[in-house]
Amino acid sequence: MNGSLIDTNVIIKLLKGDEEAVLVFDELKEVFISVIVIGELYYGAFKSTRSEENIKLFKDFVSEFTVLDIDLETSETYGKVKKELILKGINIPENDL
Repeated sequence: MNGSLIDTNVIIKLLKGDEEAVLVFDELKEVFISVIVIGELYYGAFKSTRSEENIKLFKDFVSEFTVLDIDLETSETYGKVKKELILKGINIPENDL
């Protein structure tokens, strides 16, 4: 499976109409979104003053792309990558790893 996994920050920029993000996004051939990113989007929507509007906006956007679930292989890769980063002194927030 080849494609681009996009992060929460990119989606928010796209939905706000950020020109640079839109230009880069338009060049992508196949786009994937992880369940972690969807959780972050929901969190942002639930804490916003326009929850219902934002939830609908995110659901509509996400429905256009393949959503990647977490499986055993993903969990194993996560553990390996996290260990290697820690050994190098790099600490990345859990959701971004």
